[in-house]
Amino acid sequence: DSEDARAFQDFVSNPEQLANEIFTVLPAIIFVFAFFGLWVSLYMTLRNSIIWRYKKLYSYSLKDLINFRVPDFFVWPLIVSLVCVVGADYGLPKIAEIIGSNLLYCLGVFYLFQGFGVYNAFLHYLKIGGFMKTIFVVFTLVMAYKFLAILGMFDLWFDFRKYLTNKKKDEGDIS
Repeated sequence: DSEDARAFQDFVSNPEQLANEIFTVLPAIIFVFAFFGLWVSLYMTLRNSIIWRYKKLYSYSLKDLINFRVPDFFVWPLIVSLVCVVGADYGLPKIAEIIGSNLLYCLGVFYLFQGFGVYNAFLHYLKIGGFMKTIFVVFTLVMAYKFLAILGMFDLWFDFRKYLTNKKKDEGDIS
């Protein structure tokens, strides 16, 4: 209880520091929410394609969105951002850490969705579907989003999806 009071006292006594911390991560917050909003909008549009497919043929489907893959050249900005974040402790200016962490969060959202595709393939491989799959996806996105981003990053080098194919090829809904 005294820890909470001390944290609140620090918050009240030094609002400039809090404002500076918010402004340093504001570009990443805006980018992440914008990309996530666009992804959810496209997901809902493709999920309900039965409504508009008869008017306009579209060559992509929901499977293409779920099986999202980050381009290989994204590894270079990832390396630069990691060098900036780590290098700030070893002589790079403080602004390098701010730029690196913002870039890391912005790239992390792409790797999160790639990791989500790997996780979806894993659940499909285990033949988990329906309501149980929804529960797994929600809990994983809320509690292990960093794990999914790291999984998506390592998927660049290991291509986990090729190991997660069932013996017989069955085409079905991704849900």
